[in-house]
Amino acid sequence: MSDNLQNAYETLSTRIGESSAPTDWFEVTQDRINDFADVTMDHQWIHIDEDRSK
Repeated sequence: MSDNLQNAYETLSTRIGESSAPTDWFEVTQDRINDFADVTMDHQWIHIDEDRSK
C-alpha cells in the first residue's frame, strides 16, 4: 500500500461513526447528469433521456 493510501486509511479509519460536516446545496441539472454519465460511461436512458425517464 502506498504511503498516501496508508495515510488516508489511517486518517479516515479514526473517523468511523462520525458525521461529516454539511456542505452547500447545489442544483443537479441535466447537464451535470450528462457529464456524470460521460465520466462513468453509463448512458442508460433512465439517466440521460429527460422525457422518457419521467
